[in-house]
Amino acid sequence: MIPSTHSTSDPNQTPLSVAIVGGGRRCLSLLQMLQSDALRDLKAEIVGVADTNPGAVGYRHAEKSGIFTTSDFHRLFQIPNLDLIINLTGSPEVSQQLVDFAPSGISVFPHAGSRLFQEIVEKVLGAERQIDQQADEISRAHSS
Repeated sequence: MIPSTHSTSDPNQTPLSVAIVGGGRRCLSLLQMLQSDALRDLKAEIVGVADTNPGAVGYRHAEKSGIFTTSDFHRLFQIPNLDLIINLTGSPEVSQQLVDFAPSGISVFPHAGSRLFQEIVEKVLGAERQIDQQADEISRAHSS
């Protein structure tokens, strides 16, 4: 079912409504990052994921998380109040199709930035894991 509304903890600011094309590892990393404690208050909400392979790891994670999933990226354009589509496929052809078909008011983050985007996501998740490990070590040292 296509989502119908935004949800946010801050009633004064609507989160950026984001859909992802490409439900693989990059998608999974982005979803995990946005669901992490460190970034839970970020004003962005993933409202849809499209991939031609419903077995892709990010697609499956999105589906389990209650996020709208589809094998046809054109269906993402039907999501009300969609602000941004991120192409994580790495395909310039998909980026061009998204630009060609996106209704006015929906921005497209193309494939060219997706590699950099993935690196940023991985750095944030890695830093968060490192902080958690250090906090555990400090806690163990104080309880000994």
